[in-house]
Amino acid sequence: TVPAPRVLPKGLRGYGVQGEFRRSDAGTLGDLVAGAGLNWVKQQVPWKEVENLPGVYNWTPLDNLVQSMQARGLNILFSVVKAPDFYKDPKTDPAKIGTTHGPPADPTKLRSFMRDLATRYKGRVQAYEIWNEENLEVEWGRIEGSAYADFVALMKNGYTGAKEGDPDAIVILGAPTPTGVNNPAIAIDDLEYLKKLFAHNGGEIRDYFEALGVHPNGGPNAPDDALGNAAHSNATCNSGWSTHASFFFTRYKALYQAMLDAGITGKTIWFTEFGWATISGPGAPPAPAIGYEYARCNTEQDQAAFFVRAFEKVRSETDYVTHMIIWNLNFQQVVPNTDEKWAFGIVRSDLSPRPAYTALQGMAKPQPAGGVAG
Repeated sequence: TVPAPRVLPKGLRGYGVQGEFRRSDAGTLGDLVAGAGLNWVKQQVPWKEVENLPGVYNWTPLDNLVQSMQARGLNILFSVVKAPDFYKDPKTDPAKIGTTHGPPADPTKLRSFMRDLATRYKGRVQAYEIWNEENLEVEWGRIEGSAYADFVALMKNGYTGAKEGDPDAIVILGAPTPTGVNNPAIAIDDLEYLKKLFAHNGGEIRDYFEALGVHPNGGPNAPDDALGNAAHSNATCNSGWSTHASFFFTRYKALYQAMLDAGITGKTIWFTEFGWATISGPGAPPAPAIGYEYARCNTEQDQAAFFVRAFEKVRSETDYVTHMIIWNLNFQQVVPNTDEKWAFGIVRSDLSPRPAYTALQGMAKPQPAGGVAG
């Protein structure tokens, strides 16, 4: 039998960072994480890159990553996304064939994959996030009709497979992303999406996750800014990205409340991605990536200060956020400076620290009293 979701202990205990660790220098990257005093790493795991043919897996990049991080005492979160093309349905979603995104036509295929993944890394990978930003058309397909029922089915199979492989693994409901729009052909507002997801079939999804993933990215807004009081955006960004509640860091509180309002209790929140972009500093592009123009509104010093304040703020204001995963460590090493991921990095392309890394390294990282670290 598959164990029911546990009620996980409250209190901020996970201080982490997402990176691209499937690299030959994974050990060096692990040293950077541990050297900053962080205790978690997150790696996105594109399913299609592991299962190259039905039932045929290439584990080598993940094996190396897990070995490197485990050797440094780091906990690991895998974010599982992107079904292989041979599991997609060309009749119902031709637009997703040949693209990098999209769910499988048969959600039980994810159960099999998660079972094999969690079996292989039992006791070594501590948590799995099922899917990512499924409220975006580019990640899911059109978000209407059966989209919510289909995601519940995917979550059920992902949870079941993960628990079959490792009953002790934590299973996280993949985070929606702030969008500020409500158009099924583009994206659904994160709060509206979760309300519909939680309402489906009487809240059935409660049985298939232990923590809710959230992406509270602030854009050009400081952690203490809010709708109607967008001081940083007003001062630096011509008040851009300040007209919708989802553009502010504290959005996570509304998402948690929506879960409670749906009668779903006993869950914690993980920030499975949060950060601030800046194109100031060495190697910066002349202009920000399209859609991420707010990166010109934050300096490297802003980025550093915002991270430290975000951790302080969450610790002082809530007990239900237990893990905060920074976006990102080392994408300046991975992508050109014209890619939006570059601006969010906390180390440079040569792995020297940006001010944010240094600030995070010096930041206090208390654990809950009597709690289990990690």
